[in-house]
Amino acid sequence: MKKILSKLKTLIKKIQFFFRDKTINKKYRKRLKNHDFSIISNDCIGGVICKDLRCRFNSPTVNFYFSSEDYVKFVSKLKDYIDNGKLRDVTDGWKYVKVAIAIDGEEIVAHCIHYKTAEEFIEKWNSRKERINYDNCFFMMNDRNGFVEEHLKAFDSLPYKNKICFVHKEYPEYKSAFYIKGSENDPMVKAMTDYKSKFGIKRRYDDFDFVEWLNSNAEQKEIK
Repeated sequence: MKKILSKLKTLIKKIQFFFRDKTINKKYRKRLKNHDFSIISNDCIGGVICKDLRCRFNSPTVNFYFSSEDYVKFVSKLKDYIDNGKLRDVTDGWKYVKVAIAIDGEEIVAHCIHYKTAEEFIEKWNSRKERINYDNCFFMMNDRNGFVEEHLKAFDSLPYKNKICFVHKEYPEYKSAFYIKGSENDPMVKAMTDYKSKFGIKRRYDDFDFVEWLNSNAEQKEIK
């Protein structure tokens, strides 16, 4: 019975995406002017948006997630982690693959929930990191995975103009915070890549005009 339900859910998602791709995504792609961007995200949202837009994954942050704390560390020293990070398998019996990325003795952990092996993740990481367009980077996180306000404060202070943090309540003091309605009674924003309704074709991130954001292509300070 569980296998049947699982197959049914998979089929429904495929149908949802089919109709989404023919309608919502088609409009997004028609509006998109900036095609050589890199979304540096703390979870799967960057990859899902690239799939919507039919753009290449110009970032290694695809199909896994960082804790909020580790993501802020990662983007605070992005080039250092990309150029000098040492990767090692730290799965150790977990139900999914985990890979540590270390610089100067400090490790952050990639929770590789959509990878079968650490080797697969490392191969994809190394190939996709070469595609990063540092002149056209966009940073995206949310208030999940161990988030506390200090993480938002640190993220908001980073010298990147193109950054957004999806939150379940309003934080007017932070320019990068973007309030997503519907999770006010929850401790965090609901999964941004989920569909809003069981049979609908809109995802939660559709509340944010990410195409306009990508098209802005605002000049950023040099990433060090």
